[in-house]
Amino acid sequence: MIMGIEVRFGSVFDPEVIDLVDRITRELEAHPGVERVVSLTNLDYIRGSEFGLEVVPVLEDTSPQGLEDFRKRIADWKDVYVGTCISRDETFTVIIVQPDEGSNDERSEEIYRVMEQLVQANVSPDLNFVLAGLPIIKSEINRSVLSDIFWLIPIAALIILAILWGAFRRWEGVVFPLLCLLMAMLWCLGLIGLLGITFTMATLLVPVLLLVVGSAYGIHLLSHFFHEVTQQKGFLDISAVNWIIQRNQQQIVRPILLAGMTTAGGFLALLSSPLGPFRMFGLLSAVGIGFSLLASLVGIPVFLRMRYRKGIDADQFHLTDRNGARRTTLPIFSLFEQIIARKKWLVISVSLGVLAAAVLLVPQVTVGTDMIKFFHKNSPIAADTEVFNTHRIGSNTVSILIEAPEKGAVLDPGFLADVEKFADYLTSRTDTVMNIQSIVPHIKRINQLMHVDADIDAGADADVGADADAGADGGLGFADIFSDFSPVSDPGLDSDPDFGFGTESGFDTESVSGTESVSYAESGSSTLNKQRDYSEGTSDPDDTSDPASATSVEAADRAAALLREGYLQAGLNPAVDEVIEAVLRIRNTAGADYYEIPQDPEKYGLENANELKNLLAQYLVIYSGNLGDLINDSLEPDKTVITLQVGNDSYTEQAQLQHMISDFWDFHIPEGWSYRVGGGSTLAYVLSALVTRSQYVSLIGALIIVWILISLMFKSPTAGLFAMVPVLFALAGIFICMVLFNFQLDIITSLLASLAIGIGADYGIHLLDAYRRHRHEGKDIVVHRVFQSTGKAIYINAVSVALGFMGLVISRFTPIKQMGILFAVAMLSAGLASLIVLPLILQKWDPEAVKKRS
Repeated sequence: MIMGIEVRFGSVFDPEVIDLVDRITRELEAHPGVERVVSLTNLDYIRGSEFGLEVVPVLEDTSPQGLEDFRKRIADWKDVYVGTCISRDETFTVIIVQPDEGSNDERSEEIYRVMEQLVQANVSPDLNFVLAGLPIIKSEINRSVLSDIFWLIPIAALIILAILWGAFRRWEGVVFPLLCLLMAMLWCLGLIGLLGITFTMATLLVPVLLLVVGSAYGIHLLSHFFHEVTQQKGFLDISAVNWIIQRNQQQIVRPILLAGMTTAGGFLALLSSPLGPFRMFGLLSAVGIGFSLLASLVGIPVFLRMRYRKGIDADQFHLTDRNGARRTTLPIFSLFEQIIARKKWLVISVSLGVLAAAVLLVPQVTVGTDMIKFFHKNSPIAADTEVFNTHRIGSNTVSILIEAPEKGAVLDPGFLADVEKFADYLTSRTDTVMNIQSIVPHIKRINQLMHVDADIDAGADADVGADADAGADGGLGFADIFSDFSPVSDPGLDSDPDFGFGTESGFDTESVSGTESVSYAESGSSTLNKQRDYSEGTSDPDDTSDPASATSVEAADRAAALLREGYLQAGLNPAVDEVIEAVLRIRNTAGADYYEIPQDPEKYGLENANELKNLLAQYLVIYSGNLGDLINDSLEPDKTVITLQVGNDSYTEQAQLQHMISDFWDFHIPEGWSYRVGGGSTLAYVLSALVTRSQYVSLIGALIIVWILISLMFKSPTAGLFAMVPVLFALAGIFICMVLFNFQLDIITSLLASLAIGIGADYGIHLLDAYRRHRHEGKDIVVHRVFQSTGKAIYINAVSVALGFMGLVISRFTPIKQMGILFAVAMLSAGLASLIVLPLILQKWDPEAVKKRS
């Protein structure tokens, strides 16, 4: 977990900010559930000492001098501090909290609450506190799940009530299905509680899904019952009512059972998912569908017998149109019948076009499981994460564990050089990686401090003009370079003409270029100086009769030549800090030439690479700091961790990063070594990959299961294929909308395909069964007869399911909102296909499979 502190006005180095960071760090360290806290104020700093080196706190005290030293130390070792705990612009710092090993979600939630309390206690208009990290995201998801459960279930229930009332205009048509749904939902929730199943983003959908999907069985039972009553005349006593109920059950119980089985089969296809919550969601949903079937098939007939125990007046029961005539079907079905009769080829052409478009657009569906994108972009957690990315301090990590076959092998200079090369490889090729932490900067720092007084070899340095007699300490810093740069003493300036940098540089201008003397004045500097308008009393620097002026020109020549050489050594397009580093390396200023992984035995007075390895082992012996996060052993490590701080968890960026990691280490890993990649961002990437693979498996599995069940019921594989027509259009609607609206295929939306197959097949089953029942009445009238009973139930069911899932748009999770929209589109697509496309196909081809009466 990470707490970020953004300074709106001023700098992180302001005393009050440092004091706040230090105080929060200490309070978090004192919490019993925290194993370690890392912040800018409690990091280690390695410095030279009379014994070689020593490890001290980077912040030793908060006095003015202590804060000044603190700032210099941060700047002195940027490789470790900048981008890790402080931003380059000095306006953002982070506090990293690591819970105890093995901490559960409850312990993480407790630490999160403590961090929130600290934020609230230190709110200031000058500071912006932000929180990030995978445990915090999980905690926010858990809180949002509870909120969604509280709102989504009542809203889904209200939508279903409204649809049922609009369809039947009878309280029986509203109350009876709702009672059955409540029973099924209570049984399912009781099972969840009994088994101790945890609610997740997937399992929270189970109660909502049962309300929406489970209503279908009650709708079909009531629709057929009410239709049969409207076909009668006069008063129906209880025996007549029982006869209608029994006849109703004989006709539609079998298709309802099959519809429930196919829906449950679609859910059970999720058992092939590699993700535990998905398997649990599929299993619970299948069980819930079974409960809904049982409650509807048993409860609805019982409720009807109780309600109409005194009989029914059929003449007063039916619905009438505006003219008072008995209404046999809904007006929209007249439109459907006309389309089927007169627009056959148009329907066929549009249908084929939709299916072709879906096939072409499927490869364009984007995959991704960025948990931050689960939340609205204006939500606090998404806004906080964006602050981290803005300051180039990644809130997500990718960890690479490299394991060697023998103790101490990690200290091999060649391997460490590859680690450094790996860091350069990533930072130069991707913006996703914002910082890289490894053992390398620590080795380089120790090596530098152990060679602060090392002499620069004259022969090796000849090409940059170094004099073999450059000085006893062999070091030439900026203080030496610019020691004589002041032309004359000016009473208005400091009395020290060399600005405190020293007076002797020990640098011979005759060998600056490595060949002949090349002075800056000769290359054009003097010409530029001559063009200046010198006021009275000011010496012309080209006037060598003035000793001060001559000294100034010589110093300028030396400095310019050194800067030029540093620029050339820094590369083709160097940054300012790279040029400065190259200049410092030329004369080993403060050991700068040794800020490296030792690879040249001769430079260190050693014989071979094995002795270099032993040298690095000695470094760890004298190092007293904690490197437990980077290596597994402080003396002979055989494992090391490279941590990448990343700021973009998009699937594309993560896929590119994962490929870059494997490409590099597959080539550079020594024989017998191994590496593994982990971390929060890797988890998101792996989840996305698993989602993609499991989507194909569950999709194919659901299609096969549903087709087999339908074929067995109708005793015809061909009939099974016809019943799958609405399924194809449901899937087409999902994939087309995902591309058009740029919805990602993530861990939530990946559930859609199996659900759409299982539920969409219901419509095909009911219509195919009704077509077979009425086919003997004549080919010309069969569609009208189907629409009077089953068609109406399909229409009501499709609208209720679509609107019920549209209630998910109020969820706090973006994927669940998208799932609601996509599922609504899928159900409307399946409903229209079952009411227009499938009847048209059956009428045009009149297959033998539907001529047999059911």
